[in-house]
Amino acid sequence: MAVLEAFLVSLAANATYGLTNYTVSKVMDAVRKEKPELEAKAEQAVASGNVGELPDLAAGALEVAAASGTVEIRSAAIEAVRSAVFDHQHGHITIGGSRVYAPTLQTGGSHGATGQTSITENTSLKSAGTEIKIGKGASIRITGNANIRQN
Repeated sequence: MAVLEAFLVSLAANATYGLTNYTVSKVMDAVRKEKPELEAKAEQAVASGNVGELPDLAAGALEVAAASGTVEIRSAAIEAVRSAVFDHQHGHITIGGSRVYAPTLQTGGSHGATGQTSITENTSLKSAGTEIKIGKGASIRITGNANIRQN
């Protein structure tokens, strides 16, 4: 039994490290893209082990990730000061009857995604320079690693 317990603890530790490493990587990518002047500060935080400072560097950014589950957003008003990303990954995101605004907005899947995003009627996706309005009876379906980027 001790061998099995050791194996499970090791497996959990590796999964936690992988998830943390992936999360730090995503935050670093967001910092590079949105605030290049903060990149050195973010790299210093990672190098010194102060990864708790990273969310503060990405303040105003919204990231919704379905992983392998489901996220449903209905009749909502969502605004982000800097950016909003809705990544279905291997799950499913549905946005319906809602208004979403961010200066930069990405909806769909990231590299390697197998999931789906459904944007249903009476929804507006608005960035600093674009707006997509989905009227009554209309919808947008995004699958795999396809996505819509609005600036």
